[in-house]
Amino acid sequence: MSDQIVTEEEQRHIRAIADLLNVTDWEQILNGPQTTSEPMNAGEGSNLAGLRVCFTGTMNQSREECHEQAKRRGLLVQDNVTKNLDILVVADQNTQSSKAKKAREYSVRIINEAAFFELLSA
Repeated sequence: MSDQIVTEEEQRHIRAIADLLNVTDWEQILNGPQTTSEPMNAGEGSNLAGLRVCFTGTMNQSREECHEQAKRRGLLVQDNVTKNLDILVVADQNTQSSKAKKAREYSVRIINEAAFFELLSA
C-alpha cells in the first residue's frame, strides 16, 4: 500500500484484520480522505483565510491556543464537523474519534497537528 494502490490481495488482508479487530467501517476508512502528516501543496498555505477548521484530540498546545493561531491566519474555527468544514486537525492521525469518522463520511480533509501548524507558519 506504500504505492497508494490497494490490490485485491491487500484488501483481503485488511478485511481479515478488520474482522479480527471488529472494525466494520474499514472500507470507508480505506477509501475515504487520507489523513496526512504532510503539509498541503505549495501555495495552499498562502490563502487560508475563510477556510473552516475544527480540532479533535489532545493537542500539544491548549485548544484555545490552537483556535487563536487559526483565527490569526483568517480561518474560521468550528467546534463540530459539518459538511461545510474544510479541514479537521487531529492530534493522532490514526484517530477513530466521532469527529474523524464524520469528517471521513463528509470527505473533509484530515491533517495532523504538526503539518497544520507548519502550514500556518508558511
